[in-house]
Amino acid sequence: MSNRSKDIEERLRKKLYCAQLYYGKLPNMARPLTQGEIAKKLGISTSQVSYLLKEAYQEGLLESRIHAPRSYILEGELVYTYQQFGLQQARVAILGGSGYESAIIDAIGDCAASYIEEELKPGMRVGISGGRTMRSMVEHITPNKLKGLKIYSVESRGTLEVSANTIAANLAAKCEDSEVYGLTIPPLTSGTINDAQIVLDYLLSLPSISEAYDGLNELDVAITGIATLSDPVSSMKSAKYFEVELECIEEISKRAVGCIIWEFFDRKGRIVESDIHRRVLAIRLEQLRNMARSPKKRVIAVAGGENKVEAIQAAIYGGFMDTLITDIDTAEKLIESKREY
Repeated sequence: MSNRSKDIEERLRKKLYCAQLYYGKLPNMARPLTQGEIAKKLGISTSQVSYLLKEAYQEGLLESRIHAPRSYILEGELVYTYQQFGLQQARVAILGGSGYESAIIDAIGDCAASYIEEELKPGMRVGISGGRTMRSMVEHITPNKLKGLKIYSVESRGTLEVSANTIAANLAAKCEDSEVYGLTIPPLTSGTINDAQIVLDYLLSLPSISEAYDGLNELDVAITGIATLSDPVSSMKSAKYFEVELECIEEISKRAVGCIIWEFFDRKGRIVESDIHRRVLAIRLEQLRNMARSPKKRVIAVAGGENKVEAIQAAIYGGFMDTLITDIDTAEKLIESKREY
């Protein structure tokens, strides 16, 4: 290696080391160091440290991330408005690009990640659903901030990139000394209900599947998204996720406004019967309701966006959560639109 190449490599090492010290990313660091402290540690000037950090950012060694601030006032108002239905806690993310769905999902995911990093403790059994908002939450979690969790997929199917199995695995990968339990089974949306039940019964006879499924009865915390059936685009997304014909979802949407983990509910939070949930292995809404009512368990719903207001409100009425994480515009509409149950 030439002297010039060695100099370039050494400067790259120094940039990375500065960044790790500045952001507190080295093991056993009690806190991040200031630029002055880094300069003293490396025997260089503060301006040199500043320039090294600037170069690291320009060269893609660092990425900036905007953390959504919270609306503490709306959080209190939201809980006060819906506490009679069991809502105990709320987190409301303030966002700038309110009109963009991606911005909403990113802000809510960031807010949810911060919340569960505070709430989840070693040894807890945590169930997680699928969906884009759940994926965003996991993407925002700080690696190794959580540890010692038992993580369960609460549903067996869903589009691969946002399925509960994929998201549960990704969450476990970010948690130190944690275990993951998946429900990996093929789609059973064709054929009769009896055919599906025969397959499910067989799968539940397999130790790996039965262990993951039985674990859903022992969860300490369940974290779930909420789907809406309020518009054609949402219905198409649901049909793709459930791997059923669009006509099936359109028929259900005549009676239901929202969905949580393969079960549907109407405007008052009453469960709407369909045979879709009988074709999968998944936690049931009644289980979530019982968890939300228990002082020792938690159900955290993470959802937002104008098109989901009615579905979120109905889910609150149904008592399917005790904690809601949403965005500021959705929170305002939920407070404004509260009607007599």
